[in-house]
Amino acid sequence: MSKINPLELPEITLRVAEFLDEKDLVRCVSVCKSWHQTLLRSIWKKVAAIDSVLFRIPQGLSDDSLMQHRDLVQELEINESFSRFYTTTYPELHTLTIVDDNPNRETLDRKAYPEELIAFNPSLVHLKVVRLGRNILAPFWTAVSGLSYLKTLTLQDVTMNDTCSLGAFWSACQNLERLCIHQSRISAEGFEISGDLIFHKIQVLELHLPKNVDQKKQLDMIRRCPNIEDLTWNVVGDEDNVLDLFAQDAARELWPKLEGLSLSHSITDETLALVISAIPKITKLDMCNSGFGPESFQALKRHFKTLVKLNLSKCPATTSAMLQEIMCSCPRLEELRGDCLNATQDVVGCLPWICVSLRVLEVCIKFDDHSEDLQPAVFDRISLLVHLRSLAIGSSGLWTTMAFQQALDLRLASGLGSLETLKNIRHFGFYNTTQKFSKVEIEWMIEKWKKLDRVDGIVSDNTKHNALRKMLKDNGIIIS
Repeated sequence: MSKINPLELPEITLRVAEFLDEKDLVRCVSVCKSWHQTLLRSIWKKVAAIDSVLFRIPQGLSDDSLMQHRDLVQELEINESFSRFYTTTYPELHTLTIVDDNPNRETLDRKAYPEELIAFNPSLVHLKVVRLGRNILAPFWTAVSGLSYLKTLTLQDVTMNDTCSLGAFWSACQNLERLCIHQSRISAEGFEISGDLIFHKIQVLELHLPKNVDQKKQLDMIRRCPNIEDLTWNVVGDEDNVLDLFAQDAARELWPKLEGLSLSHSITDETLALVISAIPKITKLDMCNSGFGPESFQALKRHFKTLVKLNLSKCPATTSAMLQEIMCSCPRLEELRGDCLNATQDVVGCLPWICVSLRVLEVCIKFDDHSEDLQPAVFDRISLLVHLRSLAIGSSGLWTTMAFQQALDLRLASGLGSLETLKNIRHFGFYNTTQKFSKVEIEWMIEKWKKLDRVDGIVSDNTKHNALRKMLKDNGIIIS
């Protein structure tokens, strides 16, 4: 009986393909007949048919090749320059991005309109529309409302300002599970949703709307999503105290499944505390660039046992003591982003960090003139976070104003070797810190962190930086 070559099994071949870029996949298809059909599916899984040749995927995309392999396309990004393909059916297509970026829509010599592409591909599950500010007309939304399998809709930089279009749009949203509206202009009247329309299926909602869209009307839309689980809401100014109303609604358990919340930067500590107190259970909280402070922190303590993701970066009122208590009190935490964690005897000698499931840690660890000898102890603490995939211990803009002398010294002599335990690290950041890496540290990272693919920060002074940067690049590690 002949032996089976494992590399010829489609399941194994597809697994290998996950680690290859497009050029490598094309080479494999060219040299191995047994891989041809399997890898061809990987090459044509995601297609970008847009005007610039530089951004076409696969490279060398042509009309003939797209038509020949349309049965393999699962994700498609397309713009008006390829409108001749709007009347094409892609049998496996589930994700579509339409970039309608020609400012002269009426004069464009086009072969078809986007609504035809929608009608020809009724199996769509995910749809993103980028229209760069022009009005989306009712026929498009009528076509979208006919997509029985559509679960997610993302609008970016679009305009909707006539009653007919908006009525068709809201109708198209009834079966969605995820709705995201970013940087888009919708007339104030458009958020006056008529009748008793309820969006029972929406679980994730993101609203980033301009100030002219009445925030109470936005709240009314949110109220029409009783099963929402994750809400991102850009509240501009809160002039109508709409967040107080939101907190009252949350306290009445209008959204009993709501666990994830991201709010805009204009919110005060007092208002945040009301909102956080009103929600029965929080697993994800993003308060970046907000007024989060002592009152919010006290309200958040009730949720320590359930928190999974927490972002408190660029919050001036958030203290090192707060971050330390969070790390000692949140057993399920997987992502933590904050500002400054002061390295003191209290930090290294107090209760252990119980957030051992952390996968993302972004905090600026700072030392003063009296705490430099604590560097090895801090490295030891971080070394216990063995599931980390992203570690950033540098500073963003806010941290540069803080009166600290020294960040964590990322040299082997200071204790970097303790981080050998972080086998899953893919991203390592040390923004705005002064580091003095040598060839030895770079070689250590390449050897010990096999999954590392990105480094952010200046690794050394100008005389060494370029050489060390080349070492990282030669090993497939991006540095910025």
